[in-house]
Amino acid sequence: MTAIIWIADRIAAVAQLIGLGLALCGKVALINHLAGQNYIALRPIFDDLKSPEGRMGYSWLIWALLSTLVPTLVHLVLVFLSAFT
Repeated sequence: MTAIIWIADRIAAVAQLIGLGLALCGKVALINHLAGQNYIALRPIFDDLKSPEGRMGYSWLIWALLSTLVPTLVHLVLVFLSAFT
């Protein structure tokens, strides 16, 4: 029973992380649609992230992703420890 709860909690944590990312992309797309122009142009950002030189200008984005990923990983570690202790 504990393993089932552990697996369900892990799936929920990953689903929330993916859901937050999708919600952010959806909000940006909605803002662009309502503004009638590319208020926040995502295509140039994705193009810049493909090259190592372009990534240097988006260090804030990497830190933002890590600040979301680290608490998720800590949550998973706590779930793992509580499930097996």
